[in-house]
Amino acid sequence: ERVEQQSDGEIQIEIHDAGKLFRDDQIASALAEGRVEMGFVVMSRYAAKVPAVDIFMLPFLFNSDAISTAARAPESELRQIVERAIRQQTNTRVLWWIPTGLTVLFSNTPLGDPGNLAGKSVRTFGPMMESFVRHCGGRPKNIGAGAQEAAYETGAVDVGMTGISVVMERKLWRFKNTVTRTNHAANEGVIGMNETFWQSLTEKHKSIIQSAAKAADEEAMAILAATESTAYKILTDNNFEKVVSLSKEELELWRICSSDVLTDFLDQAGQIGQELMSAYGRLRLLPCCNHVMQ
Repeated sequence: ERVEQQSDGEIQIEIHDAGKLFRDDQIASALAEGRVEMGFVVMSRYAAKVPAVDIFMLPFLFNSDAISTAARAPESELRQIVERAIRQQTNTRVLWWIPTGLTVLFSNTPLGDPGNLAGKSVRTFGPMMESFVRHCGGRPKNIGAGAQEAAYETGAVDVGMTGISVVMERKLWRFKNTVTRTNHAANEGVIGMNETFWQSLTEKHKSIIQSAAKAADEEAMAILAATESTAYKILTDNNFEKVVSLSKEELELWRICSSDVLTDFLDQAGQIGQELMSAYGRLRLLPCCNHVMQ
């Protein structure tokens, strides 16, 4: 709406939602190849081409609102490295980010102790989460965002995994009765534009799109903050879900079972991965984020 208004209708945007053009695991390649001009891509879907950008899925690195917010801020060094890598390696320009919150597990039994995950099938999205589940004893099943509800309704998986805002938006409490607040990863998504198409635009049109994207970025952050601040109260007050938080001892057990995921990441992520981990270290020195890691 902003773009069409500010361009006096010179730019028209058609919106195709709910996987009508491509499934969520197809959009990244469709964007790169120019089969669609813009699209929403879950960050982990870029990992096949750019393993390093899956850093947000590394278990327990971004497990607080403060550090995940700082990492995705427009001025963040970490974010800038991620966007540059996506542009250079997938021919896609990131316009703005749409975070969906810290990752939780939901099931019909509490999962505070990772031992309770053993043998259970778990909905995953991307290689990092598959590795996380496998190292902690579960059986990962890669299921796209649009197929989640059917998977839960039919019992195709025992355990769900997604951001808490998605639980609220899709009313996933209809299928499972317990949320375990592992907060083990930060769910990040981006709106990208095919870089070749971007370069074909006039400077005027680029400026209009960038202005609208900046506003959308700020709104997405605000919406997430509002959702996460009320989500758990809504769930418990309405008896939609039992909410389980990890004890320090349980958190330590989760860290132990998933520790090899970080080692594997560093082996696969190359130079960009090293740059991102260095940026993460500097991020932890900022006033917002230099508390002892929870």
